[in-house]
Amino acid sequence: MVVDSLYPQGAQVLVAQGVYFIVKPDEKGVSSIRFKDFATGLIRTIVPIEGNVSSGLAVSPDRRSFLYCTYNEGGSYLMLVENFR
Repeated sequence: MVVDSLYPQGAQVLVAQGVYFIVKPDEKGVSSIRFKDFATGLIRTIVPIEGNVSSGLAVSPDRRSFLYCTYNEGGSYLMLVENFR
């Protein structure tokens, strides 16, 4: 087993040096993106994530930017389109 705390709706991204992954939310509902270094076996937190995490995680080639999805439990989005033909 590489990591035992993966979030089922999260994702993981494998790079040459290790794996980025999203962990299960804690008791306050906060998840995080973490990185496990294969050479050392150490896991470090990259950034906390508040809100409900949806599936998907992407890491930029330079590994300085991350893309992940979140969702709201309720509500609606309204859009006003004027002069539609």
